[in-house]
Amino acid sequence: MSSFGHVRDMMERYAANRELLQAKRKRHFRKSNTLTKENHQGGPGPFQEINHAEWEAVKSRIRRDKKRELGLWIVASVVVGICLLLLFRSFF
Repeated sequence: MSSFGHVRDMMERYAANRELLQAKRKRHFRKSNTLTKENHQGGPGPFQEINHAEWEAVKSRIRRDKKRELGLWIVASVVVGICLLLLFRSFF
Protein backbone atom coordinates (compact mmCIF):
# COMPACT_ATOMS: atom_id res chain seq x y z
CA MET A 1 0.00 0.00 0.00
CA SER A 2 1.40 3.35 -0.92
CA SER A 3 1.59 6.16 1.57
CA PHE A 4 -1.39 7.87 -0.04
CA GLY A 5 -3.47 4.70 0.36
CA HIS A 6 -2.50 4.50 4.00
CA VAL A 7 -3.44 8.12 4.63
CA ARG A 8 -6.72 7.73 2.74
CA ASP A 9 -7.58 4.63 4.78
CA MET A 10 -6.90 6.53 8.00
CA MET A 11 -9.07 9.42 6.85
CA GLU A 12 -11.96 7.07 5.98
CA ARG A 13 -11.73 5.33 9.36
CA TYR A 14 -11.66 8.67 11.15
CA ALA A 15 -14.78 9.81 9.27
CA ALA A 16 -16.60 6.55 9.99
CA ASN A 17 -15.73 6.74 13.68
CA ARG A 18 -16.90 10.34 13.82
CA GLU A 19 -20.23 9.35 12.25
CA LEU A 20 -20.66 6.50 14.74
CA LEU A 21 -19.92 8.82 17.65
CA GLN A 22 -22.43 11.40 16.43
CA ALA A 23 -25.09 8.71 16.00
CA LYS A 24 -24.41 7.48 19.53
CA ARG A 25 -24.80 11.01 20.91
CA LYS A 26 -28.08 11.48 19.05
CA ARG A 27 -29.46 8.20 20.45
CA HIS A 28 -28.42 9.16 23.97
CA PHE A 29 -29.97 12.61 23.86
CA ARG A 30 -33.13 11.29 22.21
CA LYS A 31 -33.60 8.82 25.10
CA SER A 32 -32.77 11.32 27.82
CA ASN A 33 -35.04 13.98 26.32
CA THR A 34 -38.03 11.64 26.29
CA LEU A 35 -37.47 10.71 29.94
CA THR A 36 -37.14 14.32 31.07
CA LYS A 37 -40.23 15.37 29.11
CA GLU A 38 -42.31 12.65 30.79
CA ASN A 39 -41.04 13.61 34.23
CA HIS A 40 -41.64 17.35 33.80
CA GLN A 41 -45.04 16.98 32.18
CA GLY A 42 -46.36 14.90 35.07
CA GLY A 43 -46.58 11.73 33.04
CA PRO A 44 -45.64 8.33 34.31
CA GLY A 45 -42.10 8.27 35.61
CA PRO A 46 -39.63 5.42 35.27
CA PHE A 47 -40.63 4.05 38.70
CA GLN A 48 -43.99 2.57 39.50
CA GLU A 49 -45.36 2.79 43.00
CA ILE A 50 -46.37 -0.38 44.79
CA ASN A 51 -48.82 -0.60 47.61
CA HIS A 52 -47.66 -1.09 51.19
CA ALA A 53 -48.97 -4.65 51.49
CA GLU A 54 -46.75 -5.80 48.61
CA TRP A 55 -43.81 -3.89 50.10
CA GLU A 56 -44.27 -5.56 53.50
CA ALA A 57 -44.55 -8.98 51.85
CA VAL A 58 -41.26 -8.42 50.02
CA LYS A 59 -39.52 -7.25 53.21
CA SER A 60 -40.81 -10.23 55.22
CA ARG A 61 -39.65 -12.63 52.49
CA ILE A 62 -36.19 -11.06 52.53
CA ARG A 63 -36.02 -11.34 56.34
CA ARG A 64 -37.14 -14.98 56.24
CA ASP A 65 -34.57 -15.86 53.57
CA LYS A 66 -31.87 -14.08 55.57
CA LYS A 67 -32.71 -16.06 58.72
CA ARG A 68 -32.76 -19.33 56.76
CA GLU A 69 -29.38 -18.54 55.21
CA LEU A 70 -27.91 -17.69 58.62
CA GLY A 71 -29.17 -21.00 60.00
CA LEU A 72 -27.62 -22.91 57.11
CA TRP A 73 -24.28 -21.14 57.64
CA ILE A 74 -24.33 -22.03 61.33
CA VAL A 75 -25.12 -25.70 60.63
CA ALA A 76 -22.45 -25.90 57.93
CA SER A 77 -19.88 -24.26 60.23
CA VAL A 78 -20.66 -26.70 63.06
CA VAL A 79 -20.38 -29.70 60.72
CA VAL A 80 -17.06 -28.47 59.31
CA GLY A 81 -15.75 -27.77 62.82
CA ILE A 82 -16.67 -31.26 64.05
CA CYS A 83 -15.05 -32.83 60.99
CA LEU A 84 -11.85 -30.84 61.57
CA LEU A 85 -11.76 -31.85 65.25
CA LEU A 86 -12.21 -35.50 64.33
CA LEU A 87 -9.51 -35.20 61.69
CA PHE A 88 -7.02 -33.63 64.10
CA ARG A 89 -7.87 -36.21 66.76
CA SER A 90 -7.20 -39.08 64.36
CA PHE A 91 -3.75 -37.70 63.44
CA PHE A 92 -2.64 -36.87 66.97
